[in-house]
Amino acid sequence: MNESSTFCAMPFISTMLNTDGKMRYCCIASGPTAFARNADGSPMMVGKNSVEDAWNSKVFKDARKDMLNGVQVEACKHCYKQESIGLDSFRTRMTAEWRNRLGPELHNFINSAKENNYEVKLPPVYLDLRLGNLCNLKCRMCNPFNSSQIAKEHFSSYEKSEEYKEFWNNNWGPNPTFLKDSDLNFDSNFLWNEIIGLIPNLSKVYMTGGEPTLINNNYRFMEEIVAAGYQDKIEIFFNINCTNVTDKFLSLISKFSNIKINCSLDGYQKVNDYIRSPSKWEKIDENFQKIAQLKNVNLDVSPVVQTYNVLDCHNMLYYVDSISEKYNRPIGIDYLINDHPFYLDVTILPQHIREKAALNLELYQGKLLNEPRIKTTIQGIINLMRKEQHQDHETLMKNFLNYTRMLDKTRNESFKDAIPDLAKELGIE
Repeated sequence: MNESSTFCAMPFISTMLNTDGKMRYCCIASGPTAFARNADGSPMMVGKNSVEDAWNSKVFKDARKDMLNGVQVEACKHCYKQESIGLDSFRTRMTAEWRNRLGPELHNFINSAKENNYEVKLPPVYLDLRLGNLCNLKCRMCNPFNSSQIAKEHFSSYEKSEEYKEFWNNNWGPNPTFLKDSDLNFDSNFLWNEIIGLIPNLSKVYMTGGEPTLINNNYRFMEEIVAAGYQDKIEIFFNINCTNVTDKFLSLISKFSNIKINCSLDGYQKVNDYIRSPSKWEKIDENFQKIAQLKNVNLDVSPVVQTYNVLDCHNMLYYVDSISEKYNRPIGIDYLINDHPFYLDVTILPQHIREKAALNLELYQGKLLNEPRIKTTIQGIINLMRKEQHQDHETLMKNFLNYTRMLDKTRNESFKDAIPDLAKELGIE
């Protein structure tokens, strides 16, 4: 298959329902051109528009057109950024996966677009479900759109603190008041009849949130798949926070032949508890080991590389190795790089801190023998650590410190107690 340098399989095979009810072709796509829109420019919304409407909307068609013609897509800049430092991006991984998964059938989706003014007449084979922002954690790099707990905290702070209100408006934009009282129609028959109708064509379903193990509609959809007899055909891919590995969850995934679970683990021990409040490492470790023992599960961890864990990345790698050895099974590493909010970008940190992180990772990398993919992944993070300091690092560092101070006060937490090595390097007493 001859592909352009910007080609990605996602707009040709995938559709996504976002936590805010908007629809797009990829979870990584960002900005105003990422979401399907009506002719008047308004975003297409779950319950008001169909998945089919979004599937061949102008946004989807424009992305397909640009990718087939070698043009970089504005919404896909995060992938291009990762590729620029030597990391596999979501674009490259997904394209490779779907080329392998579909084989020559991928041609059918591409040819359909070429022959029909960039419309794809075939239904999507990959469904990304984010059926609400219900979550039990308040991760520091997350936001109200993806966590109900952060939303609750956000509205309280926004109404009580002028400092917080100004900080939010300057860094995030308008206050998302719709999160308070809107019905996003994730329970509507209109939606459910449509996505149930997609089941026979699906090859993979991705579920996150929020926290997907807390969202009952995820279980409902999996039960619909089992009832339709497609549990051996469709891969179920969960991205979980490892706090809610219940008997109900384990029982349901046991009915599927192909389950993949990504565990969002951003720090080891105290660093975890600080970044992913109010989770506790002891429970995370217990649940992670519970999953590691499941034979029908492909298991990865997905750390978000950010300012808070910059000096802890290697500790997480050693931890994952210990679990891999204990249960004699492979566990993948799928790094994500924080690029929003900008004040959590690691390149705002002084070079000497990032160099210390790079050396820690190099020591770990030197112990790897026959794992070229993980070596390459880690090298990408090392390259990130050694990038030039962000041009706006002074302003962003002030924002980082203000954000940290405000959250510490709200949550009665302490940066210097939780991450003392980084606090010391930054001169925080």
